[in-house]
Amino acid sequence: MTATTRTRGAAAVATGVPARIGRDPFGALGDLGSAALVAVAGLLALMTLAAPLGWRPLRSQAASVGLLVLLAVVAVLALRVLRRGRGPSAPRTAQLVTAAPALLVVGWAVAARFLPVGVRTEWYLGGDHVRHLVLTAEEQAAGVLGYDVESYPRAWHTVVALVWSAAGLRPEDSVTAVVDLGALLAWLLSAALALTTAALAASLGSRTGLGLRASAGAGFVAGCVTAWPFFLATYQALGLEGSLVAASVLAVVLRARLTDPTGARGFVVAVAGGVVLAHTWQLLLPVAALAALGPARGLLRAGRRGRLVLAVGLLVGAVAAWPALLAVVTRVGVQHASDADVVSPVPWAFLALGAGAAGVLVLRRRHRRTATVLALMAVPAVTGVLLALYVGVSPLAYYPSKLLWHTAVLGLAPLAVVVVGLALRVDRASFRGASLLRVVGGGGLATVLVFALLGPFAAFTGGWSTTDGPTVLRAVSAPGAGDAQVVWTDGPVVTDTVARILLAAVRPTSGGIARPQSSLTVEQECALLRAADAPAVLSDHPVAEVRARYACVPDVRVVAVPRSS
Repeated sequence: MTATTRTRGAAAVATGVPARIGRDPFGALGDLGSAALVAVAGLLALMTLAAPLGWRPLRSQAASVGLLVLLAVVAVLALRVLRRGRGPSAPRTAQLVTAAPALLVVGWAVAARFLPVGVRTEWYLGGDHVRHLVLTAEEQAAGVLGYDVESYPRAWHTVVALVWSAAGLRPEDSVTAVVDLGALLAWLLSAALALTTAALAASLGSRTGLGLRASAGAGFVAGCVTAWPFFLATYQALGLEGSLVAASVLAVVLRARLTDPTGARGFVVAVAGGVVLAHTWQLLLPVAALAALGPARGLLRAGRRGRLVLAVGLLVGAVAAWPALLAVVTRVGVQHASDADVVSPVPWAFLALGAGAAGVLVLRRRHRRTATVLALMAVPAVTGVLLALYVGVSPLAYYPSKLLWHTAVLGLAPLAVVVVGLALRVDRASFRGASLLRVVGGGGLATVLVFALLGPFAAFTGGWSTTDGPTVLRAVSAPGAGDAQVVWTDGPVVTDTVARILLAAVRPTSGGIARPQSSLTVEQECALLRAADAPAVLSDHPVAEVRARYACVPDVRVVAVPRSS
């Protein structure tokens, strides 16, 4: 028996269909994530060099447009290199089926454009989204990514700031347009998660023996589940943009490890993923580091050229990641993981089912490449448990629970592969009860699709809202709004808090105006106004009512908010 025969035999699944090792069922679309990841890592490397050189491209629209064009060129070239030698792509139908969940999420974004801006962005004006917008505004005002003042990792913020600048948008000039674009880009993160998860599932299905249609079906199922509330509604409503970015990066890195376990492509994608994770969430870096080991070992054995690729990749990756790593080590520390934050629910059922499915694939396939990737999927959860033990918090605390969530997302790929494999076996079976199982399976597939189709509907109908979007936008768009320290409107208290936070984006370089990011009592607002050099309240109430409410500061200035028509 030859090595090839042994490999294919080990990859046979329950359906009995031989694996197509040399063919990727997702075709060129499967490498889109890798190409985009390389381009974003290149942007972060360039920004790392720009800071000490005094170049501030985010302050210039022309420079930002040039950078976007450069990134597009890098992505296209990376895609061409990644596709070289891959063999023929799968039929377009298989590719479209796998990409369909991501297209559904994009379709919701397109449909939402017909809604008023305050309504279509209301879901975004809650959770941490507004805080991310303020960080982005501050980076745009600074002109470059840097960690001298703010230690929070900001890979995604850099991309968003670049798009803002290229479009000629600045919060101080048009905060409504900035919020609208920020909401659209944040929504597309869920489309990216659906696409990368589907691509990982499709490639995993192919490697474990599913045919092209079945592999595409596995990708479709996995991608659809990312639109379920556990993965889309919860994390978008909470504004956990970094987690959505990181989950997409992990899916891309693991897919590259699966399709090119010992070559330069797998190594470059892993290094690029490491750079982006260093500027997103460093607790997930072990996954990228472990994924790079196999390809790095292969490059060491590939002669002088392979060792050169290895050395250059490690050097560029280290230089690009170093500022973010230094900031978190010296100014944040691992004890920060004990801080409490919003409740981040763990999808326990999917976590358990994904782990079980991964175990089934490992035991039945006994294919080292597949087993390695499936084991890497568990690394975030293991990191979360170890982190909780180290800092003395519950695994359900904010940071450990988010790490568990990442393993649950990655586990959708093996879960979808096993489900589709079982469905094929049942479809071909003739035992008693097979017909009932087919009906149940069809109902399950319909449920997956219905949730994917209708789940995002709540975002644009108030289901995720915690604030009054139109009121927030009217308030922060009022002339002179950036001068205010306090907001008082007809909306609920959360509306005033969100508007107050957004004022930091309206005037990102003000520095001297302190605006707490939590809800305040009138007494606390009075203390804030007394401490200000020029106390001002942003309000849509009559001036007399505002002065009566804040009589604690007799000389308070009222910045009027136009009433809605």
